[in-house]
Amino acid sequence: MMIQFYFFLRLLKESFRDLIPIVLVILFFQLAIIQAVPADWIPTTVGMVIVGIGLAIFLQRLEIGIFPIGEELATNIQGRNPLLDGFGFIAFASLFPMITVMVYGIIVEKLHIKGDSELANEDEKQKVHKIHGSLEGVEDMSLSTINLDATKLRHSMNLSFSDVVVMVPNQIYERY
Repeated sequence: MMIQFYFFLRLLKESFRDLIPIVLVILFFQLAIIQAVPADWIPTTVGMVIVGIGLAIFLQRLEIGIFPIGEELATNIQGRNPLLDGFGFIAFASLFPMITVMVYGIIVEKLHIKGDSELANEDEKQKVHKIHGSLEGVEDMSLSTINLDATKLRHSMNLSFSDVVVMVPNQIYERY
């Protein structure tokens, strides 16, 4: 039991040593760039201490439970080549994000899932379709009056034969 306690203290010391660069960067920006001591420095310090303790506990659990399994598996694999194993890990770590994004794109395309920009484009097309729909049936283009969304607002304008101009008040346009 005492061995585990001393092991934990060593991990705790290493955890706080690993947090020193982060603390130094934060202090540098606070004192040199912003030139002010943060108002909530006590909760921040307590939070850093909690992070250090949590990191030490996490590392101790890894050392006790996970690392021995990995070491045992690594020693029992026949024909193991550290150079190829390292290259394989780096290749996997590098390619996995790219492959994941490509697979995600394929899934989205196959399932016809629409993104925000596509939905915004559809909304814009629906607005234009409603305005065009209210101009249907107008035969005399010398004076056109359109009614949008069955409201009492009507809009008239003298038009030449080759022009079609639609004036839409902002409150109606923003509703669609």
